[in-house]
Amino acid sequence: VRILTLMSEEYFVDCPCGASLSVELFKAGSTITCDRCRSEVKVPNSIQLKLMNGDKYPHLGLLEKIKATAEAGERPFQGECHACLHSRADMRIPVLIADLKERVIDEPEHPVMPVITPWLIGVRLKKGKIVEESWARVTVPVLLCNHCWDDYQRSFRWRKLWKSLTLAGSLGCMIGIPIAFWPTTVEPVFSIGLGLMAAAILYFALTPKADGHPIFTILRKIRWVGDCLRSSMDFRLSVGNPERFTPPESTK
Repeated sequence: VRILTLMSEEYFVDCPCGASLSVELFKAGSTITCDRCRSEVKVPNSIQLKLMNGDKYPHLGLLEKIKATAEAGERPFQGECHACLHSRADMRIPVLIADLKERVIDEPEHPVMPVITPWLIGVRLKKGKIVEESWARVTVPVLLCNHCWDDYQRSFRWRKLWKSLTLAGSLGCMIGIPIAFWPTTVEPVFSIGLGLMAAAILYFALTPKADGHPIFTILRKIRWVGDCLRSSMDFRLSVGNPERFTPPESTK
């Protein structure tokens, strides 16, 4: 799974005039201009910038930050809803993120293979065989209030219904088109091929994409999680069973 539309995390520095200036991490150590007073403001180094913006683990990687804050019940997993960002959470959905760290591929000795068929003459590139992979895993507790939980369930049910309707429509094309052409003089092979082609086009065009899952909309709002998915070479998500969420302060 790949997501290419996630935004990088923003940080903030204060100008002597009282303005709060938004900066990205790559601007650490540089100088920016205040939009209000037009004076130059020095951006601290990356470690100080992270500490100033509530990052208690500036030396850790993204997955390690997520794991440390989730286990400690610290922000962004302290109890606020990750969808609306202002209500207290009532439900918890565990989402396992597997992040690919290394992939070893055995490249074929002859990567180019000639292809000669009745409808194509050319070459085809052989794919290498995956020999070894190394994955890092972390469980992200997605927190939702009752209202956002209802919205999530509604979106999830609609997604399942749409997938079922798409599959039914594809099967209808695959069976209905040959039946429609049966009384005509059209060759059965042509009508069957047309039905299969229409079914394939309909299925691949209308089937919901992986990054359209409602959990993605929520994950991209959680601090560090969006950056983790955006910068990943490849990743896998596994959504666990939801459960009632108990705020940390009520367990004391």
